[in-house]
Amino acid sequence: MEWPCHSVIFTGATFKLEKVFKDGTKKVVKEYTIGSDENDPDKTKFEFTGLDDGQYILTEIVAPEGYNTMDPITFNVIAFHDTEAADPKLTDLNGNPVNGEISFSTKVTTGTLTAAVVNYQGDELPSTGGMGTTILYVAGIILILAAGAFLVMQKKAENK
Repeated sequence: MEWPCHSVIFTGATFKLEKVFKDGTKKVVKEYTIGSDENDPDKTKFEFTGLDDGQYILTEIVAPEGYNTMDPITFNVIAFHDTEAADPKLTDLNGNPVNGEISFSTKVTTGTLTAAVVNYQGDELPSTGGMGTTILYVAGIILILAAGAFLVMQKKAENK
């Protein structure tokens, strides 16, 4: 069964959708840049067709100008079919997020799975700290302990 997947996002974003197989390998299903298709009247959505049941990872490769790149989103696609009928039809469709900020709505009659993906404006802050701040903390603690020991030794020397 094939169905499209739409997502509300912003023009200029580039996405990669990968299928995750049971052995852990991944296969790129499609890459898509919003607004790259001049025939697309709605440049705020992307569409993937032919998604099978299973786990997928949606990764934003390029964020629109002025926006932060979103963290990869992992989700499961689950489709239910009427297997008793001569012509099996889709009876239910779900997109269940495993991790990441995403919400799904479905339209079983057309087999559409719609996902709203959140893009945040602003600049990403640089990573700070790390080993440099750890060394400063350790040096500070050593100095405080040394000063305390010096004061104790001074007090003992005065008492003698």
